[in-house]
This record gives sequence, C-alpha cells and structure tokens, in this order.
Amino acid sequence: MLKLVVFDLDGTLAPIEKGSNPITVEGLKELQRRGVQIAISSGKPTFYLCGFCRQLQLEKPILIGENGAVTQIGMGLPPEFYQTVSISKKKKRRLHALREQLDETMPFSIWYQPNEIGLTCFFKTKDQQQALHDFF
Repeated sequence: MLKLVVFDLDGTLAPIEKGSNPITVEGLKELQRRGVQIAISSGKPTFYLCGFCRQLQLEKPILIGENGAVTQIGMGLPPEFYQTVSISKKKKRRLHALREQLDETMPFSIWYQPNEIGLTCFFKTKDQQQALHDFF
C-alpha cells in the first residue's frame, strides 16, 4: 500500500511561474482521499509552498523547502511541526555580510528569495547574471 508520495514543484507539479493544471490537482486530491500522505519538495521556502498547497486545498502536506534545509508539516503559520538544518550564528553573520557586500558592490538592485538557511539572489539580464557570476 502506498503511504507517501514526494513531488518536486517547479516543472513537475506546475510549470515554472504557473499554477498546476486541473488534472494534476485532482490527482493529488485523489491520492489524499486514498490516505496517501503528500509531500512537496522544492528549492523555494516553505512559506511559498504553503500558499501553493492552500490553492490546491491539500490537507496537512509535508513541505520540504530550501532544497531539504527546512521541513514543516501543514500550512498553518506557525506550523505544528517545523525544523531547519542547524546553522551557526557565525554562518548566519557571514550570509548577512555577503548580502550587504552584494548590495554595496552590484550596480543594480538584487531580489533575494527569502530563505532561512541560504542566500539566493536573482538577476534580470545577462549582464547582471555575468556580474553576479564574476562576483562569486
């Protein structure tokens, strides 16, 4: 008997920057009706996954965000279960300093994905992509 199914989000449950199609949504709901636990894993933060799952009307999914660094059960805020990988205060300070350095160095505004464990910055143009590549 199937007890748990884990799905990736982008490109699997939904095309990038789009919602899931009705057939996918109905398939997920059918799995839940059969008692199968749904888990969604992504590089995105878990609170993003919460919004996605609310739209799908999933019941108590397991959400695995930031490429496995954050896990929570359900979509409540705060969630009933929430866990992150251990990260030292020193590493947190380094991430904060890196973000400040990027903001001071780059001649363009950077949008940062609101991660808890890492630093994910996005570019809009090829020139910005190259500047970030050169920075690192």
